[in-house]
Amino acid sequence: MSNGPARGSPAHSAHEYEARLRRSLVLIAAPTRNGIVREIMSGVEAQVKASGGDFGRAAQGLDDPAWVGRQMVRVYGVAPLFKALLIGLVALLAVASVPGTLVQPADSMGAIGLSLFGFAALVGILFRGATALSPKAALVGAAVAAAIRFAMLFVPQAGYAVIDTADARELALFAAATLLLLVVAAVPALAARRAASEEAE
Repeated sequence: MSNGPARGSPAHSAHEYEARLRRSLVLIAAPTRNGIVREIMSGVEAQVKASGGDFGRAAQGLDDPAWVGRQMVRVYGVAPLFKALLIGLVALLAVASVPGTLVQPADSMGAIGLSLFGFAALVGILFRGATALSPKAALVGAAVAAAIRFAMLFVPQAGYAVIDTADARELALFAAATLLLLVVAAVPALAARRAASEEAE
């Protein structure tokens, strides 16, 4: 867990608090999300009742819904649909990140520009996925992306495969950049595991 609940702008009603809570839990599977909301809102109702029915007074002691959502995602994980979307997106970007796969010729400015954009987006999404969605899904996505990028080296483009036309230096840079994807996804996962083990001590 984090050092403590962050305080955002307080909700003005139980209905607003619940709506913000549900938004913060959107990554969690619906049945689990509904159960979490019911449990938390029952506690909120109890606090409001203890405050004489004044939600404004009770709100001062409520955790920020966004903070609650982040903790619940860490505990219950991300719904399989979002994990599948993450992996599908990184697979598409992995294809786009190899020059010549979507735009020909491979050495044109358009092809190079698209590949650089695809790779930068791939790095950003993997890092964001590892820190905000699911470290495990991000690692799987990174492995899928790396496998696709290496496979694309052998796919003929305009009659030639990248592996046949690239020199040793270019292939080394390609391999290093591809392995970087695994590092980007692994570092947040390792940091989260270390933080969890420190909290357990």
